[in-house]
Amino acid sequence: GIKTNIAFLRDIIVHPEFVSGKTYTSFLDDHFSGYRSETDRRKFLSQALVAASLIPTGTVAPKAVGKKEEFITPWQTLGSWRVG
Repeated sequence: GIKTNIAFLRDIIVHPEFVSGKTYTSFLDDHFSGYRSETDRRKFLSQALVAASLIPTGTVAPKAVGKKEEFITPWQTLGSWRVG
């Protein structure tokens, strides 16, 4: 079946500190830091690194075969959009 984070969210909303309204920016880090296994973290990190490597960086690359190399600008990589 489809994997969801429902169990994690359920654990958060029944936590005594959450129920009493004592939530703050680092609540999840303080109370649920060990929720994911190290294997899950490594898998996430490797997926994040692959995704980051696919982001256009504006490096020098050939624009077309036989043409002079140019700097790729955001205007070339962002696709169709307009200001205003």
